Amino acid sequence: MKLKIFIYMLLIGAAFIGSANAFNMNPLKRPGSALTFLSHKYLLDRISESAHEEITLVAYDCHANPKSCRGVSTDIDRTTMKKTMGTLIDGVEWNDDPSKFLLGNLLDARQWVVWMDDGHDISACHREGKANCKKIDASYDLLYRSHYGDMQFLHGMASTMGELPSATMYKMMNWAEFTYKVSTGEIKHNIPLDTLDRTHVTNINQIVQRGSWTASYLFTRTETTSQQDVRRIALGSLLHMIQDSYSDAHVHRVNSCNSLSHNKLEIEEFHNYMFQDSDEHKKADVKPQWLNFGDLSDFNAVYASALIMNASFNKKPWAEVKQILEQEIFKLSNEARPAEAGDPSCFAG
Repeated sequence: MKLKIFIYMLLIGAAFIGSANAFNMNPLKRPGSALTFLSHKYLLDRISESAHEEITLVAYDCHANPKSCRGVSTDIDRTTMKKTMGTLIDGVEWNDDPSKFLLGNLLDARQWVVWMDDGHDISACHREGKANCKKIDASYDLLYRSHYGDMQFLHGMASTMGELPSATMYKMMNWAEFTYKVSTGEIKHNIPLDTLDRTHVTNINQIVQRGSWTASYLFTRTETTSQQDVRRIALGSLLHMIQDSYSDAHVHRVNSCNSLSHNKLEIEEFHNYMFQDSDEHKKADVKPQWLNFGDLSDFNAVYASALIMNASFNKKPWAEVKQILEQEIFKLSNEARPAEAGDPSCFAG
């Protein structure tokens, strides 16, 4: 009983850690999880609202014809979900749990909490201007880097204050090219990252700095995963980055600062998490109010996800997808400015 209470506190505490994930996810709502025996469904549901999963499933319903996309109520039920959809959802959750801790055992889950706490403390040290703060660099695990370090682009965020929008875009577009080409099979799941030359993807190994890893190991921590599963997970990771870029806590766009707006246009500023207040940031970590009703064929997380799903499932060439991303989904405003923390009255109001 004491162990159950201890793990309860760890998991519930994790919900309030100030990590750079705007739309929440719930990786624990899956059959066979080592963690589900711990609690009543009421508590598991409140560890995290499954916004990324719902956005993805609504987008999947729209992917054949994104222009006719409408908001509908969606239920996450992994016990009945098709395997292909299950691995796509795994990918959407990957950006928040790249070390796959929350899919492991109780000790893995505890490690996720400990590392997230440590990353939060390192971030707070820098934010408060203290001396001798640790620096989260490429030597750290991807869990640290994606939430607090140089891989915050996985959440559509700048890694440092003052980072130029073109620099953030460069990393996001490299990740987009890599994950999209894996999703279509152009990049094989068992090819080491340091062997991918510029004809496949530009500088992805320089960014990730895990040259001996393959796409399979990167996304699943094993070399035995099927290529089809890796392809779906890679696509899900791309969708996560796209979805986060429509959160006001991460990116300021034309038409931002309106919780009912589902037509957000050019990017005016990528935010940096380190100088945000975590309590204010997490107020944006909820399911968008517009998700379950209305016309979603404007530019928003659902419509953009549906466009990219359609392209991937139909194996459209990267050049065509690159244009969609640069000219529509990630289009920079002519007035785009260097990264700042963002205005809390916009995303925390």
